[in-house]
Amino acid sequence: MGYEGRYPEDGEKIKYGDFVRLYHEFSGRFISTDGSTYEGGSGQRRVFSSDKDTDWILTPVSGSSEEEGNEVAYDDQVTFVNKHTGENLHSSPGVESPITSKQEVSAFSGDDDNDKWVVIQADDDIQDGFWRVGENIYLVHAASDTYLQSHDAEFDDGSYEVFTSDEHDTNSIWSVPSN
Repeated sequence: MGYEGRYPEDGEKIKYGDFVRLYHEFSGRFISTDGSTYEGGSGQRRVFSSDKDTDWILTPVSGSSEEEGNEVAYDDQVTFVNKHTGENLHSSPGVESPITSKQEVSAFSGDDDNDKWVVIQADDDIQDGFWRVGENIYLVHAASDTYLQSHDAEFDDGSYEVFTSDEHDTNSIWSVPSN
């Protein structure tokens, strides 16, 4: 019988197959998606940060030797799959985000290299090299080597734009809070 995903608790190691919510430390918002799509750019499902959280299933990338139930180490490549729609957290190099003209982040129902993210430790106090609930991280888009970010650039509905950028700063720090 395979690993059954769970919501890991504070301080626990995060495993492939776990359900996570990606929390933006600077704005206090979660990466979310809904039924809306971008009017321009990719035309794919819009990803934003808001008070509404979205559950993502943390999965190994295609072709990886990792399996569900294995612990996620720093520098691992991962995929985030929306628990409800099955779409992957995605970013396409060369597609501009609508507000800041940075690299757009979307939700995509395919499977390609633009769905891969690298988990990078953002704090200096690594315990054992494994990602834990509550630890600050950077998420780097593997295909473009850009950092997942959000800030207070607002859409008309009050949600904040999510995009990737070449530089990392406080707008690039994410965590998975306990459930």
